[in-house]
Amino acid sequence: LQYAHQRGISTDVLNRYCKEIFYNFEGSDKRDVFAIGFKTDSDSWVIRTKATKMNIGCQDITTLRLHPDKDTWFIFEGFFSFLSYVEYTGKTPVANVIVLNSVSNLEKAYKRFSDVSRLFWLGDNDIAGDNAFGALQSIYGGRVTDARKQYKWHNDLNDFLLYERGAIK
Repeated sequence: LQYAHQRGISTDVLNRYCKEIFYNFEGSDKRDVFAIGFKTDSDSWVIRTKATKMNIGCQDITTLRLHPDKDTWFIFEGFFSFLSYVEYTGKTPVANVIVLNSVSNLEKAYKRFSDVSRLFWLGDNDIAGDNAFGALQSIYGGRVTDARKQYKWHNDLNDFLLYERGAIK
């Protein structure tokens, strides 16, 4: 909880979308660890602590079909960006959601968008984020919007959230 709070994520938002994961390391560095876990479509977990970014199981995307009757999707690069969006807006997204959990998973998301009318890219403001937007745009053309302009002076949505709350300058 302390790590999530440092990143501006409330306990309420965290409890809606994440689980506490307990795991341990064997060998000479044997220790027990608690982490924030975000479930993927393949029932694996993306886990985060202040010191760790890793997966338990295979690396995969997370699909949240929040509005089955809509063909509009928000695509987030990572789950802290998604949580930051929910925290900042104070509500569940008005579209379905794909969390890539890594830009390397972008191709896994393509099959979700066969008949999509609108895509909104909410990735990081870096080269990988630019490349991912370019890849989406080359396939979906004008149906994809680069929503990063809302936080263009920040690395990602989490930095934007922290800036808006006065936690970073």
